[in-house]
Amino acid sequence: SCLSLNFNPNMAMFYGSAKLNGFKPIPAFAAGLTYGYYCIPKVKIQTGVIFENKGARTEVDYFNSDGNYLQSSNITFNRKYLTVPFTCAFVSGSKLKFYLGVGFYFSYL
Repeated sequence: SCLSLNFNPNMAMFYGSAKLNGFKPIPAFAAGLTYGYYCIPKVKIQTGVIFENKGARTEVDYFNSDGNYLQSSNITFNRKYLTVPFTCAFVSGSKLKFYLGVGFYFSYL
């Protein structure tokens, strides 16, 4: 078993409607504590608590009621999540480790 302190960069992508497709990801981060337990050799069960920051930006054009251009502005939003992951992973190798995991997570905004 092992306790790990994690800090890593991330970028979130947004997909869906045409309005969402115009958003560009911004660099963010995730940090937290994870705990892993080898239930059998090379198979590890892991969980933890991770604070994640995710966001995006886009440019919006404003027009008056006659359709005349008024101005543009950049819109940026950042969302902060508290995430609890649950994963099961196969770990192999000695000096260079190969990690293949599956799982799910719960996030609270």
